[in-house]
Amino acid sequence: MTSSQNRADRLAHDLERFSVPTGTLAIWSLGHAGFALRWPDSGLVLLDPYLSGRIERLDPDTEFKRSYPPVLAPERLHADLVLITHRHDDHLDLDTLVPLSSTPEAPLIAAPQPTHQELQAHGLNRLHPLVAGKSFAHGPLTVTPIRAFHGDENNKLGPCFGFLMEAHGLRVCHTGDTLVTLELVETIRAYRPHVLIAPTNGADYFRTSRNIIGNMNGREAVELAHHVDADLLIPTHYDLFPNNSENQAFLVDYLLTHRPDQSFHLLRAGERFLYAAPGMQHLEP
Repeated sequence: MTSSQNRADRLAHDLERFSVPTGTLAIWSLGHAGFALRWPDSGLVLLDPYLSGRIERLDPDTEFKRSYPPVLAPERLHADLVLITHRHDDHLDLDTLVPLSSTPEAPLIAAPQPTHQELQAHGLNRLHPLVAGKSFAHGPLTVTPIRAFHGDENNKLGPCFGFLMEAHGLRVCHTGDTLVTLELVETIRAYRPHVLIAPTNGADYFRTSRNIIGNMNGREAVELAHHVDADLLIPTHYDLFPNNSENQAFLVDYLLTHRPDQSFHLLRAGERFLYAAPGMQHLEP
């Protein structure tokens, strides 16, 4: 058995069996913009899992080539809820969602309404439409979609979302792919998330000229975390595609120089991070 198989086995077991202590939140990176979250008794929540090579399979000449293989085969995941931010194939990945939903315990998939017809055409029927500002509950978890600003929302990409998520008093914001805007800052600041997950691959003229839609960069993510009073910043969307990345050393340098009181963690693909908010550290064993 190879070391990568061993890692996949350990990750599959961890995602399935890890018992989240009271007062904490478990966060796993699935690579790129994908995450798995588990609060105590919340079930497993996935965000934008891209666990295939669908982009390269559909277009062998694409410049979007994975720099490392998926951390886990989607068939080995047993999720309760999947949150999809927008239509791009590295966020809404049918090669992940179809096998993930192939069991009788298929997860609920919350995705932008314009994607539902395509999802249903692939046999996915446990769907929830996203509406900005309209919260929905899933067990102990409350999810509120918020507008993300990722290109022209009136174009073929359609609406883009981030998510505010709360269970047992622990609040998380996953911004989705987005630039920083006043509306975004004010919406997240009113929520005061404990954990902010934000893209940090940035944008520039040359990528834009190749129709690569960019996001905030690392410096902006640090400032966003500061302005919304987030306890912990987790950067994302920087590690999978070499053509659309940004060196996170720049983020660390800026943070340590300008916002040294801001906590952060760079999660490697497949890594688990256990978070306890200030004032919630009295944990049961």
